[in-house]
Amino acid sequence: MRYGRPIRLFAAVALCGGLISVAQAQDTGFYVGGSVGQGFVDEGVYDDDDTAFTGFVGYDVNQYFGLEAGYVDLGSYRPEGPAADILPDLDATSAYGALVGKIPFSRGFTGFGKVGAQRWDTDEVVPGLTAGDDSGTDVMFGLGVDWAMAPQWSLRGEWQRFAVEDADVDVFTLGVAYHF
Repeated sequence: MRYGRPIRLFAAVALCGGLISVAQAQDTGFYVGGSVGQGFVDEGVYDDDDTAFTGFVGYDVNQYFGLEAGYVDLGSYRPEGPAADILPDLDATSAYGALVGKIPFSRGFTGFGKVGAQRWDTDEVVPGLTAGDDSGTDVMFGLGVDWAMAPQWSLRGEWQRFAVEDADVDVFTLGVAYHF
């Protein structure tokens, strides 16, 4: 039975490899989070910034791929220039669904990119009354970094771009996520 010891050693190594892969599989699962930051618009008569809020839920299929859905209050933007007094303010929101690609950089740090579709809604507000609203479907995309600061908590910083009719709204946020 000269081969008994190498077989047991091989079995132990294989078992450890299996446990390591199970531990890595914990990079999968549901998460929920929120973030706050700044939205920017620089299109036509709108050249303004405002506070933006995001709420999101997602599912990490593995350590490289996930799905995410969210709601974003893109902010309220005032027109500039000579016609600013007669043009309405623009309030915008978006609900999105995105595919998320992830690249682990180092222990605890992961870069990610996302691309998806979003349903935007705008309200044109004239002080004292609402002038009208519009909605549509467009593309959204973004880049970010996620830091696992605790076993179930992560801190994320990201940039997202939302196409809203003929304007692009850039949103820079910092937020937290809880991983189940």
